[in-house]
Amino acid sequence: MFRFTIRDVLWLTVVVGLAVGWWMEHSRREASIDRQSLTYVIEKAYDRQAREILKRRIETLENTIAAAGADVPEEPKGMTFRDFLAELERAKKSLPRK
Repeated sequence: MFRFTIRDVLWLTVVVGLAVGWWMEHSRREASIDRQSLTYVIEKAYDRQAREILKRRIETLENTIAAAGADVPEEPKGMTFRDFLAELERAKKSLPRK
């Protein structure tokens, strides 16, 4: 039969403690990376969807303004979609009412 000394049990405790500590840290790090990746993907999908919605709204406003016979404002360089959309909204409001 095996005989274990207190020293053997203490060494076993140290080894098991290190293994459990490493495993917990590794699991936490993996979960953090997965969470960050998921957040990044969701943000990119939201940005892409928002850009598409803004583009469609801009096209609709440009068509409405052009159909009324007014000049459609050109998109200046460096202007964001939201700024250009606001410019088109102002141009649409300035159209004469039917």
